[in-house]
Amino acid sequence: MSCDNGTVKEMKAKLGWSRRTGIITTLISVVVLIGFLVPARTGDEGLTAPQLGVLAVLVVLLLIGATLIGARLAGVDPEAQLIANRLMTNSEQRRLMTRWLQRTRWARNVGGYAGLTWWLFGTSLRGDLLLCGFGGIALGSMAAQLHHVRRRPGPRTASLERRSVSDYLNLAVRRRMIGVAVASAVLAAAGLVLPDAQRAFRWGLTALVVVALAHAVQWRVATRPRPALAADLTEADDLARGLAIGRGLAQPAVYCALVMFAHGAGGLEPSLGWLAVLIGMAAWLYALAAWWGNRRLGLDRIIDQPLAATT
Repeated sequence: MSCDNGTVKEMKAKLGWSRRTGIITTLISVVVLIGFLVPARTGDEGLTAPQLGVLAVLVVLLLIGATLIGARLAGVDPEAQLIANRLMTNSEQRRLMTRWLQRTRWARNVGGYAGLTWWLFGTSLRGDLLLCGFGGIALGSMAAQLHHVRRRPGPRTASLERRSVSDYLNLAVRRRMIGVAVASAVLAAAGLVLPDAQRAFRWGLTALVVVALAHAVQWRVATRPRPALAADLTEADDLARGLAIGRGLAQPAVYCALVMFAHGAGGLEPSLGWLAVLIGMAAWLYALAAWWGNRRLGLDRIIDQPLAATT
């Protein structure tokens, strides 16, 4: 899947609209929510001219938003190939990485939009938007890594190399996972000890379960059998596993668990007062920042970097 400069420029031009879909969708959501607040006259007078104008704009924006979201849910991801072209050097590596990126980012999109749909209809806009969205992304990320390629018939060969999660997870992300797990365990323990803190126990335990589930999937990704491959495909496979374990599993688990921790910290308010509120707010803001840095696996920013040397 080699790309010359002309092809790259053409693909970049086509991405001008696609790379802004997140911003456009956000603006559409804001406009729609504002539109719900526009009072509509239902008497004999009917809708006024300004209200009809707002309604027309909303309809157009909703159609555009539905098209963009539908494309994402259908797996349209032109950025995946450009990212793969910057991560890998030859066509086979790039093909493997493109498929992995498309599948993983699609599953995250489905999970995230499912969470937003639940927030919209399941909670009637009364739930925590971050919790619903981040929970959907975390579940989608886990589901993506449970993908199993059907084995071809005939003789099978397998690599005997031993692999573990620590081989793929960098120290900083590992410390974040451990830190969130420890904080969640402490929160759950405080919920058992302090009076009127059952909410802290429930949310602390739930956050701990999220981190534990993510680690279980990480272990599966790291230890999943691998056929004997050429060195270049082994390199691409290792990179895909590393991205899955770190950006695909660890980071969504961290920011999802942090939002749960923030809810649980609010349950300590009878005992800790304003300190519990500050702790919860700090966890909530850190979760938001972590998601922003990891959105769409945090790889779109490398599209503007030079192509890796083709071999």
